[in-house]
Amino acid sequence: MNELYNGFTEIGSKYSELQLHARCTIWLHNTYPEERRMWHHNDNNSTSRREGARKRVLGVTKGWWDIEWITPDGELVFIEFKVGNGVLTREQKEFMAEVLRRRPVGTFFFVEKSFETFTKLIKTKMDGRER
Repeated sequence: MNELYNGFTEIGSKYSELQLHARCTIWLHNTYPEERRMWHHNDNNSTSRREGARKRVLGVTKGWWDIEWITPDGELVFIEFKVGNGVLTREQKEFMAEVLRRRPVGTFFFVEKSFETFTKLIKTKMDGRER
């Protein structure tokens, strides 16, 4: 079994958002280790009210996308993982609009629903280099 699948339970051909996110991050870290420090996850999902309150005090807000990535070319890329019929929240749409208002050049937003489209995006942003 491929190491990218370790620890993931496939349900038909679908993964949970967490599983898709983790699989994509593991692939990126293994394929482009030089990008690890330029790739950041926003942990804005809480499992309890107490945890949510703690995160809010630390500055976590609704609407941030799952990943921010500064590419080798200096582009700012935001990635949101969604599975099935998952759609952006109102807060995520508002965040995207505000970021694009403030930084309209060199900023990109992508909603990724599959591992295959994610790897294609990353390879394209990494100048099409295959690994």
